[in-house]
Amino acid sequence: MNLYDGYITCLLRGIIVALSMVLIGCAQTEKEPSAASSGWASPVEAVRPAVEQVIGMPVTFEINALRRNEEWAYLIAVPRTESGAAIDYTDTAFAEDVREGYFDDWLCALVRKGSYGKWHLVAMSIGATDAPFMDWPERYGVPRQLVIPD
Repeated sequence: MNLYDGYITCLLRGIIVALSMVLIGCAQTEKEPSAASSGWASPVEAVRPAVEQVIGMPVTFEINALRRNEEWAYLIAVPRTESGAAIDYTDTAFAEDVREGYFDDWLCALVRKGSYGKWHLVAMSIGATDAPFMDWPERYGVPRQLVIPD
């Protein structure tokens, strides 16, 4: 093998490693991180009690997006049972919507950091079949890019 062949081999290996890293980073959903993960846990934990109250059971989240800045956090997630299974909504406040086909299994929530760095739920929608967050930038003063990225 000459120097040129070695260069090509090294280059190809580098490309393979780079592509692998990109593909790993492109995952659309993530399991919910532990509470010890402060980057995720604080805004997520501000949403959980409200979701559990409305659904009527303890939940975990399959997180599709969590975007945040110093003041705001925007969460898109799918509520799951504590074991990670899909929720049976037939015995919840959403039962009629599910029967009539007006329910999608997801939620979006807007959270704002308040005094002493504590996150507070500002707005939430569970099961919407439309985009309830579209007016949140105007209604709540949250930066549009956080809620509706280009």
